[in-house]
Amino acid sequence: MNVAPCTALLTGVVLAVTACGATRVRPDIDTLDVARAAAIGVRSEGCNPSEDLGSGSMIDTDLALTAAHVVAGATDVRVVDAAGTSHAADVVMFDPELDIAVLRTAQPIGTPLTIGAPAESDDRGAIVTFRGDEPRRLVTSRVSVVRTVDIDTTDIYLDRDVTRAGFEVSAEIEPGDSGAVVVLPGGIAAGMIWAKSTRRDGRAWAVDLPRELGDADHRSSLVDPVAVGDCTN
Repeated sequence: MNVAPCTALLTGVVLAVTACGATRVRPDIDTLDVARAAAIGVRSEGCNPSEDLGSGSMIDTDLALTAAHVVAGATDVRVVDAAGTSHAADVVMFDPELDIAVLRTAQPIGTPLTIGAPAESDDRGAIVTFRGDEPRRLVTSRVSVVRTVDIDTTDIYLDRDVTRAGFEVSAEIEPGDSGAVVVLPGGIAAGMIWAKSTRRDGRAWAVDLPRELGDADHRSSLVDPVAVGDCTN
């Protein structure tokens, strides 16, 4: 089934094909609190006169997850914690096909989420984004999973066709929200927001997280900085 085109807040989606669903779970205050405790903002320099801004979450004591297009081509990347303190960070994983990046900070920040199984239809949870310039503020939003999807799109450079396993969510997404992690009850990181729909208001796309990020040994191996490619604009 073809689905409306989307924009990845900077890049494009062509179509999506449905899969199907699961048990409805209502987010509670604990889910919102856990999502906020793990949330971070991302600032990157090197591609534009002003900083590029994104959102993300901690997935280990010193590892943050965000969107690859937020840090693509960057010469300096910093993570901003909930108190507004900026921390230097290295990009230690950069996947332009999935639009996922992992950043390692010099010190622990916040409370990390647990990488879990991909979301299923009717799951409910929360996302936390950083919005505004100075000061950037945390915005917590409830989200619900509309359906799971395989999204036929391109890499972040629009160079090659790729398919991303993920899901469609009901969520109000704005520029700068790229990288926000979908948090399910229990503090489970189920996916990452990378696109908003251009045809349906209040809808966005999330990509499933690579399974290896759920392995502590693999996360601990993400130490050395990696190349972050060219700027996307």
